[in-house]
Amino acid sequence: MASLCRKLKLLSSLQGILEVVNITSHFQRHKQNLEKIRALLVDPTDRICYEKNIWNLGIIDNVDFKETTFGYGNIFDAIRENATLRILFQYQLPNELSEIIEIQDKNKQKLFGQNNFSQQTFNIFNSVFEQLLTFNENLTPNYRSDFNENDIRNQIMTHFEGSFNLPPPNVIILDAENPPSSDSAVHKYLEMYKNEIGMENNEYINVVADEAIFRRGISYCKTNQKTKMILGQWHTNKDMMMALITIFSGYGIFNMAGILGV
Repeated sequence: MASLCRKLKLLSSLQGILEVVNITSHFQRHKQNLEKIRALLVDPTDRICYEKNIWNLGIIDNVDFKETTFGYGNIFDAIRENATLRILFQYQLPNELSEIIEIQDKNKQKLFGQNNFSQQTFNIFNSVFEQLLTFNENLTPNYRSDFNENDIRNQIMTHFEGSFNLPPPNVIILDAENPPSSDSAVHKYLEMYKNEIGMENNEYINVVADEAIFRRGISYCKTNQKTKMILGQWHTNKDMMMALITIFSGYGIFNMAGILGV
């Protein structure tokens, strides 16, 4: 006992021994009851920031805790136990959102297609590769090969800032209700985000979700333009992969995959 008390790393072992011999059982019950009371009284919305330079990113996802399948091969013969997870990430930007949007509109930057930034970036990439390859159009092409991906990255990063010096986001796990299995349920979840962050202070909110919730939320975004739906990265990569397979299937990509043993 004396050795356990003197070593801080063994205090958990000492507590376990005292619980086994029922010396601290009453304290453990009091601790568990206190945790339940605190969990019921806590309000996650108290930690939400309402400044004008906050960019809000909401997440709605279904988390499967248990999955039971049967051996008959019926895809509908399955039991799932899941819960809905609703999180809010708040990023503090150097300027207000209205100023950033005004600068983007002034520069006429587009999400798709070429703009000034993409054209400048393309020119930088092109010049970096030309310098590394030492290519000369007037003479016989003479290419270098004594560089790797680290050299390419280091040369490119000399033209860009390495970090934005932004503080870490404020993460809040919000309360969730029944699984959003219908359009009205998804719209209710999006309306909850809208009310919690206060749309009069925060101009926009982006909500990331899987494909099912994403499709159900599109109709809500048509009437609420300040709310934007974003498809999750896994589903986006899956759609891109299917498009690439469809495009390159005529070039023998399946034969190459068979040779590689994929």
